[in-house]
Amino acid sequence: MFKKLRRSTFVILAITLALAATSTFAQSVVYNAIPATLAPSYPSQPFQAQQTREFGDYVHLGGTNRVLNTVDVTMVTWAPKSDWPSVGTPTDWTHNFTLNIYNVVPGSPLNTRGSLIATVTQAQLVPWRPAADPTCPGGTAWRSTADGGCYNGYAFNMSFNMSGLNATLPNDIIIGIQYATQTYGFPPVGTGGPYDSLNVAVQGAPASVGSDANVDRVFWDTLTAGWYTDGGAGGVGIFREDTAWTALYGTIPFKVTATPVTPPAAEIINVGYSSPFANPTAWLIFNDETNTIDNSLGSLVVGPGTPPLGNGSSQISVTGTQRRNLATYQFSGTVLSTIDTLKFSTYNPSAGNGGSASRSGYLQFNVDFDGTDTWQRRIGFVPSQNGTVIQNQWQEWDAINGGAALWFHSG
Repeated sequence: MFKKLRRSTFVILAITLALAATSTFAQSVVYNAIPATLAPSYPSQPFQAQQTREFGDYVHLGGTNRVLNTVDVTMVTWAPKSDWPSVGTPTDWTHNFTLNIYNVVPGSPLNTRGSLIATVTQAQLVPWRPAADPTCPGGTAWRSTADGGCYNGYAFNMSFNMSGLNATLPNDIIIGIQYATQTYGFPPVGTGGPYDSLNVAVQGAPASVGSDANVDRVFWDTLTAGWYTDGGAGGVGIFREDTAWTALYGTIPFKVTATPVTPPAAEIINVGYSSPFANPTAWLIFNDETNTIDNSLGSLVVGPGTPPLGNGSSQISVTGTQRRNLATYQFSGTVLSTIDTLKFSTYNPSAGNGGSASRSGYLQFNVDFDGTDTWQRRIGFVPSQNGTVIQNQWQEWDAINGGAALWFHSG
């Protein structure tokens, strides 16, 4: 039964935002070697043609944010749709890519790869290179409308969301990208495909944020000794520093964004509770089925859209009868009658929502009704009982609403 919540002396022992609630972290770019406007194409490092399994760069991060959020990289594809008519869609095709971030072991004359900090494998959409223009020399290149030039490759950016890893970065890192081709990779695909004509861009422009540690060096894992500058003397099939790329080709266009290690207090949780002792960092992910804390059940994400407090939010996804909560115990001992403002915001996506369109995150309290310092029942505020849930946009919910808000009481 839903009732209007009367002011009383009942005491809150815990507050929970079930399913999903909003938390915001200030994201910033800490490294950027991707040009503001991409050229039609760039020199690039092939994987299939030069037996490559991983390719990357050693970089210095700028700024102070160090909790990893996203990594972008500029790629160059040479594959038009006409080469692979039965693959993908008319506009793109899909392939798995792995993005790795490592510690750096400084050395002389070469630096070496340290321990793995973070890794993610994600399916990415790769656009087809534009069709060949017969007026280009040889008749196989495409012609750019931007500058009228003819190019064999087509440049585009690929983005990896790594916000859910909660990885804290040092100031110096090595970034590496891996993907499988017909005969190379972890493991190789085994058959030909457009991935055999896909490369990682290289360029000589300096980073606009942070800096490339060595503008004439890259990190490379190739199975052919002769491709390394030292002829394989330092090892073959090892992701290691390679020299003599010159300043024209030794910078890989990566971009890294991160959030603060200690998020600012005003931007953590999007619950408008007027309390001088509220600690916005004291939130956790709670598995309500097993009564255990498990922060791996939620993640920080960019968006969706424009969250009320900034760039990002806390996302929790559930299926069936799963119960996952963004929870805190910091309001224990608070008397309900002292609460003047209680608001929160939710985002209910239509994509992947197998339930009702009105399904949304809701607010609930564990309440001590008899002063024994243990909770007996919960009271809760469900958005769909207090208005219309609109999908694919942020909505703020006033859980007091001048005393007109409807709440439920369990048990």
